[in-house]
Formats: sequence, C-alpha cells, structure tokens
Amino acid sequence: MGSWDAGAFDNDDAADWSGELDEARNPARFARETLRTAVRTTGYLEAPAGSAAVAAAAWFASAHDAAPPSAYAPSTRPPRLTRRHRRLATAALQRVRGTDSELRDLWEESGELVAFAGMVDELLEALATS
Repeated sequence: MGSWDAGAFDNDDAADWSGELDEARNPARFARETLRTAVRTTGYLEAPAGSAAVAAAAWFASAHDAAPPSAYAPSTRPPRLTRRHRRLATAALQRVRGTDSELRDLWEESGELVAFAGMVDELLEALATS
C-alpha cells in the first residue's frame, strides 16, 4: 500500500479512486457502489477496496464542508448527505475497521493503527452529526 498519511485520501488507492470519481458519469452512484462493494464483500476485505470505501465515506461526509478534506480528494462536490448515504458509509467504515480487513491489518502491522482508527472514528462522527 502506497500510503503517506492516515488521512482518508492519503494513499495510492484512495487517490486513484478520487480520480475515477471525478471522471464518473454519475459520481454519487459510483461512490455508493464503492461503499456497497465493501459492505457486501464476504471474507477478507482487500486493502484497495477498503481504501476506496474510506475515501467514498469521507467524500459523502464532506458534503457540508466548504473546503475539500484533502488535496487528494475529488474535485467533484458530493451531493447532499442523506440518511441512505450515512447508513451505507457507516456500514462500510465498520467493515473496513473490522478484523477481516487487510487495510486494518496493514495499519496494525505498521504500528499506526491508532492513527487510522482515529481517522475512521472522526469520519463516523461526521456522518452521525451531519
């Protein structure tokens, strides 16, 4: 995993996802499908799918903010955050931070699980209070 920080968009997979979202015909649908992939994956969730899900959740969570959450975030503004988006993003984040997640395992192996978990917790809080 090419990661340079624990931010939602601060790794190669998330940055790639951001570019794909900016090119998507229907960005909201693309982001929802990303989240659904993480939620519906049975067994071990691979890091690229986990990173994309975190980025999608962060994109939806940023709907109420004027500034993008990162220089690597998509330039496309997210739609209004709906209850449906909140539930799906929350479920995906819980899946990513679970024990069957390669992304979680990689952060644990690096000794930086606390930073990663803190970022995920901040996203969950933003989704809950938006």
